[in-house]
Amino acid sequence: MKSGIGRLIAAHRELLSAEVGRAVNEVKIIAALIGVAVVLALLALILVYVGTFLFLGEWLFGSMGWGILHGFLLTIAFVVPIGLNLAGGSVGAWGRAFVLSVVIAVVLGLIFAWNVLRNAAVWLGQQLQPGIGIEIGFLTWLSAAVVGALILGALLLIVGLVTHRAAVILLVVGLVLGFLGGALFGYITFDTQGAAAIAVTIGLILWIALSAVLALRAGIDPKARYDKLVPRESMAQLSATRAYLEQQWQRQRKKLVGR
Repeated sequence: MKSGIGRLIAAHRELLSAEVGRAVNEVKIIAALIGVAVVLALLALILVYVGTFLFLGEWLFGSMGWGILHGFLLTIAFVVPIGLNLAGGSVGAWGRAFVLSVVIAVVLGLIFAWNVLRNAAVWLGQQLQPGIGIEIGFLTWLSAAVVGALILGALLLIVGLVTHRAAVILLVVGLVLGFLGGALFGYITFDTQGAAAIAVTIGLILWIALSAVLALRAGIDPKARYDKLVPRESMAQLSATRAYLEQQWQRQRKKLVGR
């Protein structure tokens, strides 16, 4: 009788094990299929994301290289507010930086598209060439570089004096960057696509940089950002409850001792 019951129990156990094994195998297959589907969906989204920038770069600016560069910078710009929030900075700085960057990019785009720098450098070189006797091509390049250095140097000097920052350092930086920028942008003739592409690039870089600068000026406070993670009210209530219980215990103990 016992052996029969034992064989019956063993048969049920084997049947259950077999069914559980089949269920586990089926779960593994389902999990694998879900994993493959998720990976393929992510690849499709990445393809759409990257492909969009490549298409826009080729369509708007004449080169997929601009699409890669702009897509990279725009992605970094979208990461910035997340980083500011996690660091305890002002996310509003990101929005203000966006407005400033758009204005600057539009102004630069118009300047580049109309070749204001190039035309001004050519005109200045033509005016100076008779009295100096230097070859007009080199004189045009030098004029653009010097004017660029003076303009950007003066602007950064004013910024340093107004904000009470290192005015001398800003002046030197402005002179160097202005010289390089004037030499480059004052010697190149832009078409509309090239002007727009460079203006967008500068705007995206400024958006990232200005977000950090404005956030630092507003102040970074990680303590305030993560202060809500500490259960201060619960801890205060717990301390008050413990003090109350200790007080009640002391009273009860005195009563017991008094008896």
